[in-house]
Amino acid sequence: MVCKKYHSTMERFHSNPIPLTQKTIKYFPHIESLNIWSKLDELFGNEFIGDNTIDVAQTCCTSPNNTHNTKISFFEILIWYKVSYTFTQHKKSTNYKFKNICLEHTDRQHLSSQIPRVNSIGDKCFYKSTFLNEVTLPQTLTSLGEYSFANCDKLTSILLSHNLCHIGKNTFENCTSLVCVVLPDTIKTIPTSCFQNCVCLAVVTFSRQLEKIGNNAFCCCSSLEIVEIPPTTNCVGKYCFHNCTRLRQVNIPNGVKVLEENTFCCNAFTQIDIPEGVTEIGDQCFYGCKYLESVVVPDSVRRLGNFCFYGCRELREIKIGNNVESVGDFCFGVCTSLTRMTTQHTVFTLCEKLFDKNIVFCNDNNCVVYKL
Repeated sequence: MVCKKYHSTMERFHSNPIPLTQKTIKYFPHIESLNIWSKLDELFGNEFIGDNTIDVAQTCCTSPNNTHNTKISFFEILIWYKVSYTFTQHKKSTNYKFKNICLEHTDRQHLSSQIPRVNSIGDKCFYKSTFLNEVTLPQTLTSLGEYSFANCDKLTSILLSHNLCHIGKNTFENCTSLVCVVLPDTIKTIPTSCFQNCVCLAVVTFSRQLEKIGNNAFCCCSSLEIVEIPPTTNCVGKYCFHNCTRLRQVNIPNGVKVLEENTFCCNAFTQIDIPEGVTEIGDQCFYGCKYLESVVVPDSVRRLGNFCFYGCRELREIKIGNNVESVGDFCFGVCTSLTRMTTQHTVFTLCEKLFDKNIVFCNDNNCVVYKL
């Protein structure tokens, strides 16, 4: 028994919200648009194989008594699983509509100068392409595959889709002519080595919803000078800005808890504000930041890694919070200008590998020369 209020509910469906079979299609008597969610779904006689086209009537004629061998015609058939761009071009004259089109490397021979309206670009699609200069991606695009534009050394600009949600690792690696990039607010992660060795990249506008910057993401981007990381970011990966030789200023959001190893190592760094909340500064994090003059390590920091500030030759003064429990080897080695440190004395007992010179330590307004 069915309540009269809901008796005709299934008749109101003109498309199927779930995969259908020969047995279940009878429950949807007014289906006009057939949704196909996977390659295993029933097509009800509307089969297509390879590049063969199909001839399907443009009217709905479903029958509740349909047998397995009877073809059912639909107004349209919507394919939701991933198909290649080339495949869709052989189905233009049919009533098939493709909702998840991927542009693959093998599709490039069918392209004009403009990238077509696809939903994703596959891994290595334009890898080492020599003809790309300025690229505008279609607004239908939601995903870029790994290495999809890597080693496109003539690519100078790329306009990303406002609907782009996913970028694969190494996507723009070695795009040595790329000058600027604007990441849409739909991007939450910049993956590993995404812009590594983009030596001309000077301006990056980050997504306002960015949460993570992966390892090596901007490694060796030697034209970057100022980086404004949004406050939503809580992770900055290893080697993220390593060897960005012109980078002189970067903000660290309050949500970041660990400064990973070799994160910066930037010759031109002049200042850095480490926010309260950071608990660890990793090995070689500021290694070789030779123009860094002063640093304040907040009370939240408990560990300073090996060679953490090694080679910061202009570093004259550093204030270290009172909760540091571990200090790595040669943390301040070759800091040839360092003359003053404010901290608790007890943290630096038995630290013969920490410095290569005597330092004036200040605690409770009493200054002493700590003998190493």
